[in-house]
Amino acid sequence: MDERKRDSIGTYLQRRIAEFDITQEAIAASFSDDQLRLSAVKYRDAFGNVWDDQGTAPQ
Repeated sequence: MDERKRDSIGTYLQRRIAEFDITQEAIAASFSDDQLRLSAVKYRDAFGNVWDDQGTAPQ
């Protein structure tokens, strides 16, 4: 990606963040929640079903 395109994307994202009044804390919390959700998955089958070692194990 060239520098001009990268700067354009950065500017666009900054405008959208300001438009929706999103804070850095909200972004960090969202990333943290996503990481916890993804790391909790212990098993995943070919159909996309997951099990996090809680409750009854899938068949």
